[in-house]
Amino acid sequence: MANPLAEVSEIYEPGLDLSGVTTQLVNEKVIPELDVVISDIDVRVNKLRGDLGLDNVKPIMLPQDDAIYLRLTIQNDPAWKQYYARVIELCAPEGINVSLEDQIRAISIPWWNLPNLTRIGDNYQPGQHKLTIAAGVVHSYLTQLRRAKIGPVLDSMSISGVFVTEDGWIPLGYRKGRTYSATLMTVPAGSVDCPKDDRSAGSSAPNPVAESVRKEHLEELGLAPKDYQPEIIGRVYDYAVSANSLYVCRARGGPLNDVLRAWNKAIDQREHRWLIPYDASNPDHLVEEMMKERYNPAMANQKTPSDTTLDNVGKILPPCAVSILCHFAQQLGAEWVKKLEQSGILQDVYAFKH
Repeated sequence: MANPLAEVSEIYEPGLDLSGVTTQLVNEKVIPELDVVISDIDVRVNKLRGDLGLDNVKPIMLPQDDAIYLRLTIQNDPAWKQYYARVIELCAPEGINVSLEDQIRAISIPWWNLPNLTRIGDNYQPGQHKLTIAAGVVHSYLTQLRRAKIGPVLDSMSISGVFVTEDGWIPLGYRKGRTYSATLMTVPAGSVDCPKDDRSAGSSAPNPVAESVRKEHLEELGLAPKDYQPEIIGRVYDYAVSANSLYVCRARGGPLNDVLRAWNKAIDQREHRWLIPYDASNPDHLVEEMMKERYNPAMANQKTPSDTTLDNVGKILPPCAVSILCHFAQQLGAEWVKKLEQSGILQDVYAFKH
């Protein structure tokens, strides 16, 4: 079997309430010092944005030329380089095996400045309805290095939301911005951060997965917790785009029109040009659509893969596809998975880990 673009690694049956997911931090001692350097970087980046007259628009929404100008300005700033070096000291004390110049070039989003979590392992206990995740705290710069295949091997944690409306639709986001623009991804989706107000050392574990689910639904869809019923249904791994695990959160909410109205008022509504609804009631047809309209890494810009080429415009990203496969597999069971695999439709592009 060829290496798949992405795989369904685990299916949680039954699904998990958010309160059943806990995360134990193995290196919480690094947090106070990392908080200091994150604050320093924020101050410096905001000053540079102000100097360039680019502080009135979120960086993710900047026109491409302005974003490149800001990125190069940050990357060449001596003070920022010192803060970057401090991040490496804290999060990769063994060092990085490429030159500083190559490292800095790989930091394509230097304003993405947050404490991310990297998955070390997890333990699913279906009888107790619990999932316990062991995780390390790293900086988002390490996550970016990993995506560029530089530095230590990390499994940065993300969440991928499969939102199912009560009238039977799964809306996917047609991405805006600059990274994988004009491709389709689940909505909401985002990295699992380590928020300051949701931390606790040792066994009294925080719940950053739940916090990320709530945050992403609010920011990307404009939905408060009362508007949907979430459950964690599995874990998928994306080899092609971000090289990391995504915990799949299926949320059931109101009718599609209500979701679209809420999205139009969402904080980060401009991350997507529009939402495209897919029929959730016909799994086999949706799988056919995913395969026909799949993103092809071989057609990507090999120097900067996140810059979408014409061949990949409108295509469904691998983490999106396997998140939907996870949803149907968890809902329909092992027989559906077996039938799907025997049909050959997945063509070794996507896989289920057995």
